[in-house]
Amino acid sequence: MTEQEVVAHVFAPLDAPRADVWPTAVRVMWQRFRALQGANQPVWATAPTEIPEVLPDAALHGSVTVAAVQSPGGLDQAIVRRHGAVLNLSLLLGAREDRAWPELEQRAADVLGPLDASCLGAVVLLVGKQPGGAVGGLDLLEPEREDDDRYLRRLLLLGHPEQDAFLGAWAWSADSSAEMPPFVSYLMHMAAVRHQLRVHKRLSSIDGGDTGLRALVRLPYGGGIGELPLGDPARALRALRHTVDVTWTNARLALRRSREAHGGDVTDTDVLDDDREVVDWFVQLLEDGITRVETTDSLPVTETAERQGARQPPPDNDESEPSAELAPVAATAPTRPDGCPVRVLAVTDEWFPAHGGLTAFNRGLCLALTAAGAEVHVLVENFTAREQADAEEHGVRLLAAARPGRTGRQSLMRRAELPEGVVPDLVIGHGRVSGPAAQAQAEDHFRGARRLHFLHVEPDQAEWSKEDEGDDVGARAEALTELEFDLCRGAARIMPVGPRLEELLERERGLPGYRDLPPIQRIDPGFDGEADPVDGPRSGRTQILFMGRLKDAQLKGLDIACRALEKAVPPRSGPGHWELLVRGAPENTSRSLSEYAKDLIGHPAIDVKVRTYTEDQEKIRRDVRRASLVLMPSRAEAFGLVALEAIVAGVPVLVSGRSGLGMLLREILPAEAEQVVVDVDGYEKRLAADAAAWERAINSVMFDRPSAFARAARLREAMAERVTWGTAAAHVLRCAEVDGRPQES
Repeated sequence: MTEQEVVAHVFAPLDAPRADVWPTAVRVMWQRFRALQGANQPVWATAPTEIPEVLPDAALHGSVTVAAVQSPGGLDQAIVRRHGAVLNLSLLLGAREDRAWPELEQRAADVLGPLDASCLGAVVLLVGKQPGGAVGGLDLLEPEREDDDRYLRRLLLLGHPEQDAFLGAWAWSADSSAEMPPFVSYLMHMAAVRHQLRVHKRLSSIDGGDTGLRALVRLPYGGGIGELPLGDPARALRALRHTVDVTWTNARLALRRSREAHGGDVTDTDVLDDDREVVDWFVQLLEDGITRVETTDSLPVTETAERQGARQPPPDNDESEPSAELAPVAATAPTRPDGCPVRVLAVTDEWFPAHGGLTAFNRGLCLALTAAGAEVHVLVENFTAREQADAEEHGVRLLAAARPGRTGRQSLMRRAELPEGVVPDLVIGHGRVSGPAAQAQAEDHFRGARRLHFLHVEPDQAEWSKEDEGDDVGARAEALTELEFDLCRGAARIMPVGPRLEELLERERGLPGYRDLPPIQRIDPGFDGEADPVDGPRSGRTQILFMGRLKDAQLKGLDIACRALEKAVPPRSGPGHWELLVRGAPENTSRSLSEYAKDLIGHPAIDVKVRTYTEDQEKIRRDVRRASLVLMPSRAEAFGLVALEAIVAGVPVLVSGRSGLGMLLREILPAEAEQVVVDVDGYEKRLAADAAAWERAINSVMFDRPSAFARAARLREAMAERVTWGTAAAHVLRCAEVDGRPQES
């Protein structure tokens, strides 16, 4: 295979929900291409090299060129066109002896950054020439055919060395024309069909009736994107059917124009045949849906999964407990028989989080419990005047367990000195940190109380990512896992924090030796925290924040962050272009940690500042709000409260896909999560691949910080509406005994 080049086409909607983000997103891709490829030359004298602030009006027929730019010599080019209500970005990474598809495809991915399902669609064409092939038709192949509604396609377009102009006319440009090639127009229309499949899935996932919800559809007769109530599903389905018919007609016309204008055709029609089969199946699906609606007055619920090879939805299981509700639940403390509110005793080692996120979680939960009307006492080893004032301000009473000769976590095992006559209804323990003490309080001192055991860590995940401690890590992880499960036994409820730990418990529960585990109720930390959101990036030198307890720097992924930043910093940047603040060094390790980070980055454009771990909430709040980006590339993170704090503050954040927070974001807001959650392989040999993935994600934020902050604000608002501390408190309070009976969860 010779003369390998890559062409990418992105089709962004200008008339759909979230359409306002796409002109900015395309501008970011444009600037990345210019920076990475050194593209600063015009392609045509009449086309600007920058995308104007106000896009030109759509042409009556065909496309209008918005901007075009190329590298010196014209090897790499980028064109932005407007075609009706679609903004099209096309990239050409040209052929050269030292270039091959893997490198060029990676470079295209670097330019495009993460895309999501709100994009109309995108196509990456791997273009090449086969010396032994016959002159005539082109070979069009699609090696990986995933879901029918896929928004990113990867195609191979192959020809003979004598067919340079023919290949170019199909994939890029005919006779150096700025007009969108007909075959690219065909790909755009097929992307629109698959977009309608995604719309239909939204429509089909909810029963008909007066739900107050609305479906988003492309209206017929040039009406653009509109909203139709689910209460009239037949009308919505007919609108979809009309849109698919018109789009498919336009796609076939574009394909015919390509054949007529440039001669020849594709010799292998499997890709085109598959497109036609998708359309035929979709049209029949819509017809069946219309018939069902007209005869039963309800929407088909699972029809979209019935095509051969499609994944079926999981069956409903009414007997299982709900994990976490999408809508917030109002928390109200049930009343005791004596008219007093439910009394909660939370056991932890500290009030302010000097030792990590567990304490921050406990504080947030306790504030929500008092807000719901519960009487909350927190047993800690000891507390300062500042901690006492903070707790009292929020209606929480701190109890100090330490006494002369009785210090450390063992002090928490002695009976809590509650006010006279006060007996707790619920006792809360957190993992192996305070779980044993909570167990002692409930079983030895307050035997009528119901104990709730919160699970915060997964030892088999965390221990393997820590630095070598000189013992057998497998044996250590197994012993710690058994300790966690022993603490679960005898509790009224196990409360895993986030979906990752919930999955762990669901897998183990019911196995031999674990059949005595109590019921599970997942608790998600709230996104409706106290912090006022920031209103945009701060002026001055740009700072990126990496925060966490760095006793285990490898577990937290500091090496991934540093390697990614080395590659992400713009070429030819001067010294100190960006600043990396690393917060969380153990005492007396700041200098060594700073040298470690600098060696990994190896670039004078990034200054490194290291700060020790702090319990000072004001310092933490300042660090987060000062940042333009917060990084959490953890190899192991049961949840990830540091990144949650950034989301609550409205600061852009990138989160490890291995974290419970990453899983939660993908569960609640799957489209938005594509721009926030970045997967981590986690293996030392895969450090380069991890760094490359995080480099692309960092670029997507840092090349256009105002847009990144706008996205962060939308993410904050959406999560604050759906996942609240009030919901967490409600799940806890439902476990209390009232009149001798536990409330159902």
